[in-house]
Amino acid sequence: MAARSQASLRRRLQSSQEAQHRQAVLVRKLQAKVLQYRTWCRELEQQLEAGGGSLPGRREATEDQSLKKALLQLEEEQQR
Repeated sequence: MAARSQASLRRRLQSSQEAQHRQAVLVRKLQAKVLQYRTWCRELEQQLEAGGGSLPGRREATEDQSLKKALLQLEEEQQR
């Protein structure tokens, strides 16, 4: 009985560690996306200040979708 209980605890610990690792990977990816987004926003602000060029609205939609997707993945991972 004790061996079964210990094996169960080990499986739960391993499962928890794997989930924590997946979550850490998602957080790193999300942090990278945020940095990308900040850089992109800075570039847009500079363009606006300089008064040059049109705003790339299509890229904005893509970046927005990427951030939303990353956030959804993080939320799903947290629920596991």
